[in-house]
Amino acid sequence: MFHLKSEWQYYEPGASASTRLGLQRIIAAAAPGDIYFRNGHDDNLGPDSWLHEPFNLEWTLHQGQETFNHDFNRRYSTSTLTKGSEIPDFLSHDGLFFILPVWPLSDYQPPRDLTKKLIFIVGAAIKDAGYKRTKERQQINGQWCTKITSSTGQDEIWIAEDKELCVLQRQWSDQRTGQVRWRIIATRVAEVDPGLWMPVEFEETQFGIGDSQHQPVMTRRSVTRIVEYKFGSDVSSDLFVPKLRPGAVIDEGGSRFRQVSPGGQDQLDEVVSYLRAHTDLADLARYKRSISQRLETFLLAVAVGIVLGLLPFGARWRHLRRVGRTRTFDDIKVQP
Repeated sequence: MFHLKSEWQYYEPGASASTRLGLQRIIAAAAPGDIYFRNGHDDNLGPDSWLHEPFNLEWTLHQGQETFNHDFNRRYSTSTLTKGSEIPDFLSHDGLFFILPVWPLSDYQPPRDLTKKLIFIVGAAIKDAGYKRTKERQQINGQWCTKITSSTGQDEIWIAEDKELCVLQRQWSDQRTGQVRWRIIATRVAEVDPGLWMPVEFEETQFGIGDSQHQPVMTRRSVTRIVEYKFGSDVSSDLFVPKLRPGAVIDEGGSRFRQVSPGGQDQLDEVVSYLRAHTDLADLARYKRSISQRLETFLLAVAVGIVLGLLPFGARWRHLRRVGRTRTFDDIKVQP
C-alpha cells in the first residue's frame, strides 16, 4: 500500500520559469485492487486550492468499480473494471509509474504499453522475460548503477546498485532511428520505507525528430517532486471509498443526470468565490464597456451603410419622376 502526493511543473522549451504550468497530484494504491487518483492545477491561492478548481479530477477504483468524480460541478459517473485488465491510459502513463519500484495490486496488470513493449513499474519489468539485467555499469550522480534493458533495446533502466529498484535514469529510444525520444533522470532519492528507495524528485524530457546527425531535439521538459509519501499502515483504507459532496449528481448516460445526495445550495457560493479569486472585475467591467462600444459602432456603421445605399435609389427615383415613367419597383430594378 502506498500514497504519493506530488507536484508537477511543466516548462515550455526556452520559456522563463514564470511561464511554467503546475499540477498537484495524489496517487495511492492498496492490495488487492484499490487505486485512488486526484489532480488539479496549482493556482497559488493556498495549499489546498487545487482540490476545488474547475478541471480537478478525482478517480477511484474500489472493489472493481471505478468512479470519475468532477468535484467542481459535483458530477460523477461509474463503471466496472474487470479483474485482470489494465488500468485506464490516462492514469497508467503518469510519470510516477516509471520510477515506482513495486506494484502492490494483484487484481490488475502493472501499467504497460504493449505497442512499445514497455513495462512501466521497475520491479515488474525486472521479473518479465522481456527484460534482462546486463553487466554494463555506469556512474550517475555519483552512484554506481546497473543497466537493465528490454529485449528490443528500446527501454534502458539504470538502477542504483546499493539501492535495489531505485531508478537513477531511464530512457526510451525509437527502434527505427535509434534516437532517444524520452528520458527520466532522478535528481534526488530517498528511503521512503525501510529498505525501499525511490526518486522523490526527477526531471522528465521528451525529444522530437532530430537533425541529419540524429541529434534529438527537446520538445518538452517537466520536473516532478514528491512532497509527501506514505507506505503500509500509514495509508488509510477510507481513502479508496468514493465520497460524494452535497448535491452530487450521477451521469446515467444519454444526457440524463440524477441527484443522489441532498443539499448543494453552497455550490453557487463556491463558484462565485472561485470567480472572484481568479477574475479581475475591473477588467471585466472594461471588457463589458468595450463590447457595448463595439456594438454601438457596428449599429452606427450599419445605419450609415443603409443610408448610403439608399442615396442612389433616391436619385434614380427622382430621375424617373422627371422623365415621366411609371414609378414601380419593377421599373427601378430593370432600368439600365
